[in-house]
Amino acid sequence: MKNENIISKELLPYFSEIAKRLWSGHAAVMIGAGFSKNAKKND
Repeated sequence: MKNENIISKELLPYFSEIAKRLWSGHAAVMIGAGFSKNAKKND
């Protein structure tokens, strides 16, 4: 599979900007679904 098929051409400039800022140390990435395994259920 070629790389140009992985990311749509409309989104590529945004991903390129994010990558540039990550490599330069001017951005951070938080990964997660927003759930906490320590959360308490509200009844």
